[in-house]
Amino acid sequence: MKIPHKTGNYFCHGFACSNDIQRKWALVIFIIVLAPFFRAQFVLAQDTIYFKNDTTIWTIGPKIGLMADSAVLLDNNDKIISGFIYKEQYLWTATRLIKFKAGSEIKFDDNGNVKSGILAEKITLKTTGAYVAFKSNSKIYFNETGKVTQGFLLRNTIFQNNGTSILFKAGTFIRFGIIGNVIKGTLAERKNLDCNDGKSHVFKPGDSIKFNDELLVIVQNKQ
Repeated sequence: MKIPHKTGNYFCHGFACSNDIQRKWALVIFIIVLAPFFRAQFVLAQDTIYFKNDTTIWTIGPKIGLMADSAVLLDNNDKIISGFIYKEQYLWTATRLIKFKAGSEIKFDDNGNVKSGILAEKITLKTTGAYVAFKSNSKIYFNETGKVTQGFLLRNTIFQNNGTSILFKAGTFIRFGIIGNVIKGTLAERKNLDCNDGKSHVFKPGDSIKFNDELLVIVQNKQ
């Protein structure tokens, strides 16, 4: 049962008011404030589908085995752009086939190439700068040409940034720029690095660092 609430000199039940003017204002408020919300919810429901059983279907790229009762996201043209795979599967990443882990959410670009997923095995892949080994059971991201932009290192790995060799830690997240430079990573060594405050600072193993566009380490009030 709805509990009446008082509005001005009149009582209303929800939007059902005892005064015509209040009813009109209630309708205006619904149209302006609430209707867009309900439309957005409806569109979202249209763009997400669920399969009752594990299902193998064509995407905009390859065939893919999708998990039962998991969300499958569609674009405005009803093409699948993401879904969860129910078994390990080789999928195309614009340059090569890569095996992805069962249960992984796979995202596709407009050409049907994989944009991201969870690796089923350790593998060496081309980044925007060099070939790098990435660990299994870790998420990885690709650009439109199939080069890795983000991932988790299989082993301690040296990268060149601004003419300086820097050792980054195995098992940690790393992100690359468009020219192959490291944007973000975790150190595996003690290192003195040039920073964006115009000074050099010493960083220790395990420190997570970020670089700006000039390939200087970003620091904030570092002592």
